[in-house]
Parts: sequence; C-alpha cells; structure tokens
Amino acid sequence: MDLKLLIKRILITAAILWGVYIIRDPYRTGLPFGTTDLSSIQEKLDKLPEEDRTLVVEYVTRTNGDVLPAALADPDDPITARTVREAIALQKNFRVKQEQAEVKAQERAAIRNKALAPLRAVLSVALEKREIVPREELTVDPKFLQEVRSRVPKRAIDSTPILMTSYRLTNTSENVIETIKLVVDIKKRPAKPKRLIESFDLGLDHCYIDGFPQNTPLAPQASVSVRCGNIHKQASSADKAYVEMPEEELVLETTPKLIRFADGNTLEFKD
Repeated sequence: MDLKLLIKRILITAAILWGVYIIRDPYRTGLPFGTTDLSSIQEKLDKLPEEDRTLVVEYVTRTNGDVLPAALADPDDPITARTVREAIALQKNFRVKQEQAEVKAQERAAIRNKALAPLRAVLSVALEKREIVPREELTVDPKFLQEVRSRVPKRAIDSTPILMTSYRLTNTSENVIETIKLVVDIKKRPAKPKRLIESFDLGLDHCYIDGFPQNTPLAPQASVSVRCGNIHKQASSADKAYVEMPEEELVLETTPKLIRFADGNTLEFKD
C-alpha cells in the first residue's frame, strides 16, 4: 500500500475516533443558554459523578443560565462557562470563595456580638403583640383614645390599617435605666440554617425605639410595653401574613445602641 495513502487513512481514522471521543465525553457537553432547564443534557449529566452533577446544577441555578464574554465578566466571579467542564471548575472556585467569605462573616459577627453583650445583658426585649390597627391608635395617646372617638364624628376617624408591634422591655440590671436607643428586627426563621453571607434580608418588621414611654426611667427588674409602627405606611398583605405567623417561626434580633443609667453611666454600641 502506498505510504501516503496509509498515513491519510490513519489520520482520518484518528480524526473519527477523536470526534467520537468528543461527542461521548460528558464534560465537553455544551450548557443550554439562558435557562436553568438542564433536561436537554440530562443524559450526559447522568454519566458524571454525583458531586460533579451537583456542581453543574449549582452553577446553572446561580447564574440563571447566563453567559458573559470573558472581557465583560467579573474576574472574581466570571459567568463564562459554556461547557459542563467549565461550569464545574467555576463553581468549585465559587464555593471556595464563599467558604472564605463565611469565615470572615463569622469573625465579624463574633466581634459584634461580643460588643453588644454588655448592653443585651442589662436590657431584655421580648415580642409582645402583633396586630393591624387603625392609624389613629398610633397617633392618639391610648389614655385619650376613647374620649377622642366619642367626640369625633365616625366619618372623621382615620381607619387606615397600620401594622403595630408591641415589645416588652425589661431592665435586668441592678440600676435604674434612664433612657435607651434600640433597634429591633424581626425575621422569618429559615427552614434550614443559612450562612451569614446569605442571611441579609429586609425582614418582616423593623423598629427603632428612642427612649421609654413618657420618658419614664425604668427601675431594676421592671418592665414596660413599647408600641412600634410606621404611621406613613399602610399595612400590606405581607404585614397581615406576618401578624398571622406562629411566633416560633420568627426570629427577634435586638441591637441596643445606647443605654444610659440614672447614675450617669452609659453603655454604647457603634457598628
């Protein structure tokens, strides 16, 4: 056989075998564009180890199936994968960076909680009541509400529904607390623990408390109820759903900013 013809046949066979390898190699499979639906390549994904399949699904879900040109991609988190192999590599890198960020977030949270501990130790905050009330209940002193209602024509009463949350504040120290500045946030308890870097959300309710009612100091071991609501925001369907949630589904986060005692001593926290 002619040597040139033999070499030609060898090269053609090699090219065919290489093509078959490429077609059969699941890692070279192209990702569907602009969608998180992987059903079109599921047969190829089933040939991968479970961990690699998980990485591909995580990547496509996280990026929503988008692909950016390398020149336009964020170098810290490039969304450039076009094949299964590239998606796996990028998602592995993303996981590493997420874990590093989580460690730093935990360190910051520990420092913050340590700074807040002295303030939280002398002031206890408990969720007391959640309800949707007419706006006038927040704009009129409760002591005079019935009197006002009896004198004002019914049509003039402001019945706009407003979310109102009441908190029970307790002085757990041995000293009289003269005044406070306090932030309270209520969030929905997640079904499973979230990483700190994933836990930033607007929450269900937010309250800033500046001082006690009637500016009355709070004696040691005494409690006071504080109402909180935004009179400029009409209650939404989300607010109504929050009111109906079981209390065990809620997480209350307190951030005391300032606690001033009657003897002049002060505890203060600054973010």
